[in-house]
Amino acid sequence: MKLLLFYFLLLFGYSNSMAQKTLKILLIGNSMTYFNAMPKMLELFIITNNINDEIKTEAFPGYRLINHVVNYDDIYHNKIKLSIDIIDFDVIILQEGFLSLLSNSRKRVAENIIKSIVSNSKVGCKIIFFEPFAVLQNFPFDPMPDTKFGSFTETNIRINNTKEELQSYEHFCKYIENKYSITISSVGDKFDRLIKKMGKNELFDLDGHPTILGSLVIAYSHFIAIYNFEPKIPKPYEKFNYLFIN
Repeated sequence: MKLLLFYFLLLFGYSNSMAQKTLKILLIGNSMTYFNAMPKMLELFIITNNINDEIKTEAFPGYRLINHVVNYDDIYHNKIKLSIDIIDFDVIILQEGFLSLLSNSRKRVAENIIKSIVSNSKVGCKIIFFEPFAVLQNFPFDPMPDTKFGSFTETNIRINNTKEELQSYEHFCKYIENKYSITISSVGDKFDRLIKKMGKNELFDLDGHPTILGSLVIAYSHFIAIYNFEPKIPKPYEKFNYLFIN
């Protein structure tokens, strides 16, 4: 009897310690990830829901996934090395660059990087993916002069005619989700629903970056992708509670 009690307490203690384990979460992306301090919003969601996890962000202006790779020449040879060591992280959220999945060659590059991250991350690491093209199908900016980044006018026209491109993107997401057992963050679905409720200009600035509310939607969607439940909204954003009720 004492032996059984000993094993029960040992098992209970192990389970309890696992439940209290602090997850290390890594966000890799560009300004769509760091704008409006979105990682801090995600951290606030985590604290509000009584979770004690850590977040690190590796995000820079205009970056695509390939820009986080050190050795460009090996991009097709499965020897990809990122600029940050990923082995210690329990959750990795990957954000591809805006309009980066429109060509097959870019899809191959993205897939190779995702494959490498899956292979080189720790056992049990949860990989989450999203690409802002999916959420920017209703890109709100008005025609503007050409810039060094290309013609905003042309981009605006393309964004408004993206049905086939969105289907191609969705097909790619399903493909990598099934092949590499990763999670797709539902950012796009949330934006689609909210755009119908309140219009796109409440969610995006004219330069295409998310507003504070837009970043809140991204953080909310990432939380669900990580923890698989609907979070309690942090106090500073409780006035937006009604937006997240289905």
